[in-house]
Amino acid sequence: MVTPDLSVAIGSVRLKNPVLTASGTFGYGLEFLPFLDLAQLGGLVTKGLSPRPRKGNPPERIVETPAGMLNAIGLQNVGIDVFLAEKLPALRGHDTVVVANVFGETEAEYVEVCEKLDEAAGVAAIELNVSCPNTEAGGMVFGNDAASLARITRACRRATRLPLWVKLSPNVTDIREIAKAAEAEGADAVSLVNTFVGMAIDVEKRRPVLANVSGGLSGPAISPRGLDDLAGAARRDDPDRRDGRHHDGARRDGVHPRGCDRSSGGHCEFRQSPRRRRRRGRAHRVAEGTQRGLGARVGRRPCVPADRVGVPVRPEQRTFVALDTRDIDRARELARILAGRVGGFKIGLEAFVAIGPSLIEEMRGLGHVVFLDLKFHDIPNTVAGAASAASRLGVGFFTVHALGGPAMITRAVEASRAAVPPGTEAPVVLAVTILTSHDDFSLRRIGIDGDCAAAVPRLAALAREAGAGGVVCSPLEVTAARRAFPEGVLVVPGIRLETKGPRPRDDQARVASPAAAVRAGADRIVVGRPITEARDPAAAAEAIADDIRRNAGI
Repeated sequence: MVTPDLSVAIGSVRLKNPVLTASGTFGYGLEFLPFLDLAQLGGLVTKGLSPRPRKGNPPERIVETPAGMLNAIGLQNVGIDVFLAEKLPALRGHDTVVVANVFGETEAEYVEVCEKLDEAAGVAAIELNVSCPNTEAGGMVFGNDAASLARITRACRRATRLPLWVKLSPNVTDIREIAKAAEAEGADAVSLVNTFVGMAIDVEKRRPVLANVSGGLSGPAISPRGLDDLAGAARRDDPDRRDGRHHDGARRDGVHPRGCDRSSGGHCEFRQSPRRRRRRGRAHRVAEGTQRGLGARVGRRPCVPADRVGVPVRPEQRTFVALDTRDIDRARELARILAGRVGGFKIGLEAFVAIGPSLIEEMRGLGHVVFLDLKFHDIPNTVAGAASAASRLGVGFFTVHALGGPAMITRAVEASRAAVPPGTEAPVVLAVTILTSHDDFSLRRIGIDGDCAAAVPRLAALAREAGAGGVVCSPLEVTAARRAFPEGVLVVPGIRLETKGPRPRDDQARVASPAAAVRAGADRIVVGRPITEARDPAAAAEAIADDIRRNAGI
C-alpha cells in the first residue's frame, strides 16, 4: 500500500503539503471553519500581529482591478495579547502548521511581539512583514533597504528561538541583495513576494478610489514579476534557504517553479471558492485514487497520522486527556486549564452517559479535538447507526471493538464517511484490540487463545483489512501492532509517569511511561488520572510532554 508523500520542508518546519494561506487574506483561519477543514492545508499564516490592536484604515479599503485587486486595509488586527489568549488556543485543535505574521512601526515593536510568540505553544514559525514604515527613520520602509532589513532581522533573531521567515517586499532595486541581508542575519527562509504598490483612480470623481490613496496590488497581474523575483532570490549564493509565495494568478504559468518550496494563496482567497476547494482537495483525491488503484477495498481510505506524512507533531499534541467525570463544570475547568498543553480530550462512557452530547459540543466550541471512546460493539447495522450519529457530532476519533469483527468495522467506517458533508474529513475509526485491564490469564478466562502479545497484532491486522483508520492497544504491544498496521494511527492508553517507589494500584495491568510508548511507535497516548487528579493538572501535562521531548528519541 502506497501513500503519496506531499510533505515539504521550510528549514526546520515541515508541512504535510506545500499549500499555505497568505497573511492578511485568511484572517486567523478560524473564520473559514464553516467552509474548509484547516487540516487540508499545509499550514496557515495569520494576519499581521502588532503589540496593540489596530483599527486599520477608513474605507474605501479594497478595489478590484482588471487583473487583481488593490487593498489598503491598514494592518487591522486584534493585537498579540488577544491573539495568544483567544485565537491561538482555538487553532491548536486543528492539525495544521500555524505561522504567525509580525509587523511593527519600530524595532522594539517587532521584538516585543516576537518575544511573546517565543513563549507560546502552537506557533511553528514567525514571518516578518518588513513592508512597514520605520517611524524612527523618517518613514523608510524596513524592507526596502538591505541595511535596515538586516538590523530588524538581527533583532528579531535574538528575540526568538522559533524559525524566522522574512516576507520580502518586491518594491526594491535588487531582490537578491535584500534576500542575502535577511539570510546573513539569521533568517531561516524568505517569503516572496508581498504586494506591489499601486493606485486606482475614479475617473468620474477625479480622485483615488482608496482612502489611503495607494494600496497593495495582488492577483494574476503581478505573477510574472513575482516569478522573476523568486528566480532572482533563488540565484543568490546559498540557494538552500529559500521560500516561494505565489497567488492563484500564477497557476497558468507555474505555481511551483524552480526554487520555490511551497505556495501561498492570497488574492485567490477572495474569489472562485469552489475552484479553490477543488484545488486544495486534489492531494486528498490523488491519495485516495492511488489506494483504489492498488486494489484497496472500495470506499476504503486509511487515515495516516500527521507525523507519518511529514508534519511535525509537537509532544503536547500527542496526549489525549481522559475526561472521566460526571461533572460538566469540572470538564470545563480542565479544558480551560489544559488548553494548548494537550492534543485533545477523550470522552468515555462515564462522561457521555452522565452529561451527554452537550459535552462534545462544549469541547468542540472551545476548539478542542474530541476522541469519543464508547467502544461500539454490536451487530453491524446497530454499530453503523451509532457511527453515523458520532460523526454528525463532529468528533475527530471514535472507537469500535475489534472483537466485533470485520463486517462491523467496515460498516462503521462506511457509515461515518456517509454522515459527513462532501469534502469534509470523516472521523478516524479506531478499533480497540485488547483492553489494558486484561492480562494473559484474564484473556484465557474469557476464551481467547494465546496471550496479549499474539492477540493484539492479529486484531490490528483484522482492523486494517476492514478499513479502520487505526487501533487502540496497550504500550506493551504497540511495536507489534505497528508491524501489523504500519500506516495506521496507534492510540495507546495505560500511560503512567515513572515514579520512585511502588506504583499506586489501579485497574491498568499493562502500562508504560509516555516516552516509552511513543518510542515504541504510539502516535497518540491517552492519559487520565495522572493529569486530571494531579494537584496541578497543567504541570502534569507539561511533565508528560517534557518526558516525550527528552526521552522518546523523536
